[in-house]
Amino acid sequence: MFAGPNGARTVRKEDFLKIIPKMKAYFASIGLSETCLHSVETVAVDSKYLLAKAGWKMTVRDQNGDCRQLDAFATYVLERKDADTLCIVMQIDHQDLATLIRNHQN
Repeated sequence: MFAGPNGARTVRKEDFLKIIPKMKAYFASIGLSETCLHSVETVAVDSKYLLAKAGWKMTVRDQNGDCRQLDAFATYVLERKDADTLCIVMQIDHQDLATLIRNHQN
C-alpha cells in the first residue's frame, strides 16, 4: 500500500516492480539525479512489525545544470520475514515528490 498527500492505494508487488524503471526515468526527466538515504528512525510495533521514518537527500539538476539538494521524508511499515529480512507493507510519502522537484526547477 502507498499513501501520500493525494490519498492511499494498494499496489501489487509484481505491478510495482514493473513500474519502477518508468518511475526512475520520469524523475530523471524532471531533474532528479541522485537520491541518498539520510536518516532512519525505527520503532518496534511488535515482534513482527516495525515503523521506520526515513529522511532522503535528493539532488535535483535544473535546466541550467545547477544542482540543488532537497529533503524528502517517508514513513514505512515493515514486516520482519525469515532470516531477519524486512519487507515493505506500506509506504507513506510526506510530500508529492514530482511537485517538490518541479518547484525547485526555477
